[in-house]
Amino acid sequence: AAGGPCARRARGGLVAAMPIMTTPLVAGNATAEELLLDMQESITITWTMVCTFFAVSMQLGFAMLEVGSVRDAHRMTVLVKNVMDSAVACLAFWVYLHWGSDAITRDSTGEPRLYLKLSHWAFCATSVTICSGAMAERTHVTAYLAFAAIMAGIIYPVIATSVWSTEGFLASEFHDKFHQGYYHHDFAGGGVVHF
Repeated sequence: AAGGPCARRARGGLVAAMPIMTTPLVAGNATAEELLLDMQESITITWTMVCTFFAVSMQLGFAMLEVGSVRDAHRMTVLVKNVMDSAVACLAFWVYLHWGSDAITRDSTGEPRLYLKLSHWAFCATSVTICSGAMAERTHVTAYLAFAAIMAGIIYPVIATSVWSTEGFLASEFHDKFHQGYYHHDFAGGGVVHF
């Protein structure tokens, strides 16, 4: 089976938030290498979830910045847009993963992972929210939500899949472009979010 006992538990849900504490001290017949790989996976999941929390927290920062930049009459509209764009991004991103490609949410064994879905949704919602400030007081809520659906359901997933996997529409632009083994180095998702 791929992964160890902790990996099997983490696939089931959000138990991954505290994976190191769920790894048994005595693992029966597990070798030291299996335990090390299991701990490495636990650390990866924990680190990814911490970074996901920070990415989701940026939504609040963008909302506060935007509310401080608009007239009093538009503050509630801005807050509604910021909450709604996260919801629309979640739905649109789920639709893409369900009917499009889920390559960015699969681990090295090819299994889709819940923590990767959550992490990529956080980056997707952040990329949508970045544009929100430029549209404050300039677009109607329904037009903005239509933009959010297009951005989260088409634009972001295509670029993210192309950068972080080899299956994307633009993957040839990010992998093996200049020489064999070349791939795009993206620091903490900053390139994908701002493309």
